[in-house]
Amino acid sequence: MNLNIQLVRQADYIKTSPTGELDMASTKELLRTLAAASSAGEEKPMLVDIRNTSSILKKVDVFELASTLIEYGKTFRRKTAILARDDDSFDRANFFELVAKNRGYNVNAFTSFEEAIIWLAEIQDIEVAL
Repeated sequence: MNLNIQLVRQADYIKTSPTGELDMASTKELLRTLAAASSAGEEKPMLVDIRNTSSILKKVDVFELASTLIEYGKTFRRKTAILARDDDSFDRANFFELVAKNRGYNVNAFTSFEEAIIWLAEIQDIEVAL
């Protein structure tokens, strides 16, 4: 079985402070960059690896970010796995997942690379609009 995913590594797209911290401006820029880098009409799943970053975002900031996904069209409607460390970064990623899912986005947060890949490789049922 072939799995074609878009891998977003921290060093490639994510701009942080010298100490590796994400702030609101850099995280919004990350979302814009990911949307722009996505090929039009391409539906391959995306893995965003933020394990080498930390965040100074508050829950209200994370809520705002997840709520603004609509600005980026279909980019985040495809399967998007967020790979975070098992600490407060995962708590933020998990909260982002919750808010995004409540808005119809297919986002899951993980601390295990293997689990993220397995989820991305799963075939989803096709939803039929009646």
